[in-house]
Amino acid sequence: MAVTTFVTSQHVSLHQRAASLSSRFLAWLIDGSIMVIAYFMIVSVVTIQAYDNPPLAIVCFVIGAIVTLLYPLIMERFNKGQTLGKMALGIQVMNLDGSRPSLSQLLLRWLLLIVDGPLLGSIGMLSIIFTKNSQRLGDLAAGTTVIQKNGYAQLHIRLDDFQYAMPDYVPSYPAAANLSWRQMEVISRVVSAPRSVQRWNNLGALSTKVQQTLKITAHQPPEIFLNILLNDYRYYAGSVG
Repeated sequence: MAVTTFVTSQHVSLHQRAASLSSRFLAWLIDGSIMVIAYFMIVSVVTIQAYDNPPLAIVCFVIGAIVTLLYPLIMERFNKGQTLGKMALGIQVMNLDGSRPSLSQLLLRWLLLIVDGPLLGSIGMLSIIFTKNSQRLGDLAAGTTVIQKNGYAQLHIRLDDFQYAMPDYVPSYPAAANLSWRQMEVISRVVSAPRSVQRWNNLGALSTKVQQTLKITAHQPPEIFLNILLNDYRYYAGSVG
């Protein structure tokens, strides 16, 4: 099963299981069934109440269809990223940094259901299968993904990630405070990448670039140096205010 790596605002890497394709598909089926049942209930009520008023019946049908189609957006917005289908399967929508999606992000995901939702499932399914964080097109556009909620019990957090919070912590590189959040995000993603020859090369190149940018000289191997720099940045970021 795919693993999604969240990099939090403090640049701590959290590894979380992505929701499986089968879980997402079953959630779609449940939600689709709920939407169909809800719509036909609305149609039945409208037919009875507005039987002698065709214009009113048409307006009610349209309003009912709109409300039904808005169900995924409304549920995910007010139910912590979960529809009833997602709740049943134990999955939820999250940002790639582990935070909850904003309304604009959820709206973008919802709009792109027209392209990669259940009715054109092959597009969304292929995207989920072949993207790194198991994202459909709506997720890619919104910067979100769907994770296995109960996988939080299996979060992997290194204790080294919290060294900066120790009372006796002394930063090794004060210049780390001058780096931007975006720069530290790049460093964190390179450090937390799966082990490979490419990762090792990236660590070396990034270590050299950072030292040149900060005008410092590191005496540690690239990976150790960049981890120290991350902790120093967290220390200064946590000291602000």
